[in-house]
Amino acid sequence: MNFLVTVNDVTAPLFDLSSGDPGAPFLPGNPAEATDAAGAIVEYSTPVATDAGGNVSVVCESATGQRSGDRFAIGTTSIYCVATDAAGNETPPTNLFDINVADTTAPVITLSGPAVMNIELKAAFIDPGATTTDAVTTGLTIVRTGVVNTNVSGTYTLTYTATGLPAGRARPHPSAQNA
Repeated sequence: MNFLVTVNDVTAPLFDLSSGDPGAPFLPGNPAEATDAAGAIVEYSTPVATDAGGNVSVVCESATGQRSGDRFAIGTTSIYCVATDAAGNETPPTNLFDINVADTTAPVITLSGPAVMNIELKAAFIDPGATTTDAVTTGLTIVRTGVVNTNVSGTYTLTYTATGLPAGRARPHPSAQNA
């Protein structure tokens, strides 16, 4: 009497999460700083998966197909990984990590005149103003707070602030004006 024994690999690979954060290191970092209104290019390492059958390939991408080295929009993008072994067994798409892109860099405010001005008592003060630039947000305006009273000797501070920014990004640029 003979027995026929067939050995098949029917078990999907397993992600090895013992080595730390899956997807790390993130370049330029997680969160990544937005470089323009479209977000940032982000690179990440593919997590490791193991299988008793040997070789395992791992593919990680977003639900819309974004992979390492692609541009990611401002916000959070979930990355799903699938590990496939040589026998074709696959893990289900597994959300192992998220890519976060944020705009945390305040706009640059540039004074149009000197930061310190000396004005003769009772002379006219003409505010030279300021301009602003930002890598992500367009259409910013400058708001000035403070006044200069040229009829009273003293030191006055004018502050220029970029407005039209998402919450938490405005940064004033003080400009001392001497009267």
